[in-house]
Amino acid sequence: MISICICDDNAVSLAQLKILLAKFQEDNDMSFYIKTYSNGEELRSDLAQGIFYKIYLLDVLIPGDNGIEIARQIRHSDENAGILFLTASSKYALEAFTVSATDYMLKPVQYESLSHALFRILTPPKNILEDSKLTVRSGGCIQSIPLQSICYVEVRKNKLIFLLNNGKEIEEYRTLASLQEALNNHSEFVKIHRSYLINMKYIREITPSEVILVSEHHLPVSRSYSASLKENYFAFSEQFT
Repeated sequence: MISICICDDNAVSLAQLKILLAKFQEDNDMSFYIKTYSNGEELRSDLAQGIFYKIYLLDVLIPGDNGIEIARQIRHSDENAGILFLTASSKYALEAFTVSATDYMLKPVQYESLSHALFRILTPPKNILEDSKLTVRSGGCIQSIPLQSICYVEVRKNKLIFLLNNGKEIEEYRTLASLQEALNNHSEFVKIHRSYLINMKYIREITPSEVILVSEHHLPVSRSYSASLKENYFAFSEQFT
């Protein structure tokens, strides 16, 4: 049984989320244990007592508390839990990115968006190896970066900038072509522009001219890569079903 926590002070939102989760269970033959909290203080108290969940649905703005700060408390003890933020505004999306949230969803939450986020947590892509790492030479040091932590790579002048899921940037003098060759066996990484390589794991939305990531970063998509991006993302998403 999969344990899920919902922390939201809005009774209507709580009721809606329960309905969506019930539908997800039925559609996918899964069983959830769901605990709801109407304020952050109760959830923080349980966390302090060692009560943790597989998935957290957290309202960003809770009276007297902050969902992102609660997520930080969760991350101190559990790096792998799925965290989904719920909010009426995209104002805190970048901050949510620093706690490695799976997604940041605007209310009212839509079933399709919630389903996709849950699948990302519960069914890791078959072609992504959790222990795969990339060796990067930066600032006179050699670092090993987990591939799953790389959201996208940007070309800036003669350097590559790696944007990680904790908000950190790492610079390396390397060509994008050589990086693509190093990532040849990892189909989750695709080129969308002459200056951008992205990890499809972090895509929230694809428009005709850009990709919007769960961090709310908007990256340009070149016309020459638009069709292949959609095709690759469709194949990538199929791994969750």
